[in-house]
Amino acid sequence: MKLTPIFDRLLLRVIEDKMTKGGLYIPDIALEGTPYKICEVVSTGEGSATSQGVIVPPRVKVGDIVMIWRVNDGKQIVVPHDGEELLLVQELHVVAIVTELERTSVLTGPDGGRLVLQ
Repeated sequence: MKLTPIFDRLLLRVIEDKMTKGGLYIPDIALEGTPYKICEVVSTGEGSATSQGVIVPPRVKVGDIVMIWRVNDGKQIVVPHDGEELLLVQELHVVAIVTELERTSVLTGPDGGRLVLQ
């Protein structure tokens, strides 16, 4: 199935690094305590409409790397797209555009635990 988002929706590919420098695989369950996901924008809708009917284009574009909050409220939908599972979210879930992605990242879980990826 191929999807094209509408309005202010984004189709995102999660790109969090799940392999440490030493070659250890980090299962998804270990990353679930992190408050955010790092994703690549695969496709965007045309934008949101103002009350006057003016279309405001999305601030992100295809290929951008973005940070979104990891929420489980049903507003981040996992959808099949072209043989892989992607996230379909509203643009308001994007909290930052990543301008530089380091190979070493420290992820902090809600319980204060830290996980270092190198």
